[in-house]
Amino acid sequence: MASKSDRRGPHRQAYPPPISYWLNDSSVIFGTNNRYDISVKEKGYKRHLRLTIRELQEKDLKDYHCFAKNALGEQRATIKLYGHH
Repeated sequence: MASKSDRRGPHRQAYPPPISYWLNDSSVIFGTNNRYDISVKEKGYKRHLRLTIRELQEKDLKDYHCFAKNALGEQRATIKLYGHH
């Protein structure tokens, strides 16, 4: 693996503002903790939800799903992390 942390995130536009969260293969990632940092950058209706994984390890190489949901619908984006063996 090339770095100790990795940042990824989709851009979304939504009104009313959505509830946003990340999900990996085994659990929902609700907020910042010692392994993950979730940040949101907003500009008007645009939102950029970013997931940072600290101390990236081989066990972190899997699919991550970003969900955004409001009264009008739901969107999902998938990011696949992989590395060299």
